[in-house]
Amino acid sequence: MTKNVKSHFLDTVKKLNCNSTSPENTNRGSMVTKAQRHAELVKQVDEGLPPLDIGQFENIKDHASRTCTPDQVLRAGEAIIKGATLADADILVGLARGRIRSYQRDGRQADRGQRRPLGPFEAAAYYTIERALAIRRMRWQALAEIGGRGTQAALWMLERRGGKEFQPPTQRHEVHRESREVVAHVSLDAAIDATAQDLGLSAEELRAQGDYWARAITHKKRGWALPKPPPELPPRELTKEERLIAPLRDDDHERD
Repeated sequence: MTKNVKSHFLDTVKKLNCNSTSPENTNRGSMVTKAQRHAELVKQVDEGLPPLDIGQFENIKDHASRTCTPDQVLRAGEAIIKGATLADADILVGLARGRIRSYQRDGRQADRGQRRPLGPFEAAAYYTIERALAIRRMRWQALAEIGGRGTQAALWMLERRGGKEFQPPTQRHEVHRESREVVAHVSLDAAIDATAQDLGLSAEELRAQGDYWARAITHKKRGWALPKPPPELPPRELTKEERLIAPLRDDDHERD
C-alpha cells in the first residue's frame, strides 16, 4: 500500500466527518434517521477504498491449466475485505480448503528466503491476499473513526485480527506470593511429642492432661461431677541443650 493511496484514503475519511456535520446535512437530519446516515457513511467508506485489482494478473499465461483462476483469487480477496477468514474465502469462491492460506504461507516464506521464489501466478495471488488484508484493516479503521453503530465491532476486529500494530499495549501486573512452612504430623503420638517438646513438658504428662480435660468436658455436659485431676508426674529429664541453658536461666532469676 503506497503512501499516496493511504493519504488519499485518510483525506476521504476527513471529508466524510466534515460532511456529516455540515449545515446541509444538519437540516436534512430531521428527515433522515441515524441508521440511514450511518449506512450512507459506510457506503462512502466502501466507495473510498482503493481497488483490489490493479492488474497483478495481467500477462500471466500459465493459469489456464490451474484449478485456481485469477477471478477466484480476486473474489476471495473481496470476501476477505468484507471480513471473511482465509478458510471461509476458500469456501465462498469454490477453492480447495487451505488454498488461499497456502499462497500466503508460501509467499511469506519466500520473502524470508526460506524457499524458492514464487512463480508469476503464485506471486500475484500472494500479493492479492496481502493487499486484501491491508484494505480490510483500512476499512475497519475508517468504520471505527466515523463512529456510530459498528464502531466497537470494528475496533474489536482491529485488535484481534488486525495484527500486532493494532493490539493494545501489554499490561504488566505484579503478583506477590508469600510462602509459609507447614509441618504435618502423620500420627497423634508424633503431634503430642512435638507439642510436649515445644512446651517443655513430658509426653506422658501432656497425654494425661489431655485425657483429663476431655473427660472433664464430657462430665460437664452431662452434669456429672468433675473427675479427679491426674497425679503429678515426676519432672521430665532435661535434654542436653536444656541442661546447658538451665544455669543461665537460674542466674537471671537471681538477678531479679
